[in-house]
Amino acid sequence: MESKSINLEKMYTIPKEWYFLEKDREEIMSWPEKDAKKYWEKLEKNILKNQASGLNYELCPFCYKNDYNHAITVSKRHNPSCMKCGYGERHGICTKIYNTGEEMSQFQKILQTLKDEGINVYKTFSNGSYKSLIEKLKAEVNNKQQ
Repeated sequence: MESKSINLEKMYTIPKEWYFLEKDREEIMSWPEKDAKKYWEKLEKNILKNQASGLNYELCPFCYKNDYNHAITVSKRHNPSCMKCGYGERHGICTKIYNTGEEMSQFQKILQTLKDEGINVYKTFSNGSYKSLIEKLKAEVNNKQQ
């Protein structure tokens, strides 16, 4: 997530803090190893087998941690997963529909900035960029274990 935040800032002039904070890392690092591994496997499957790309719940470890179900996300009702999400506490609820003049979540600000710049959210990060990130992260883990 940190890498994506840096790239969002470089490529789209989106403040990296809108996407990733040190507290996000701290929360991720606090997860039990077996849970973190389960979330990693879901992310990896979506990238390698399902060819996921862009910015969406299929590529979010916090969505996996909170058992996010996109099918029950509807206008005017918060998804229960989002209500217990630490990322949502820090950045604002990602899925909330905002009224005019109401402060948007940082994720919604990212989406709005991309829309204003004519960028398709699913094309912000290619599947190939995610595959490269997987390779880089696996290499880092292997180096730490040696």
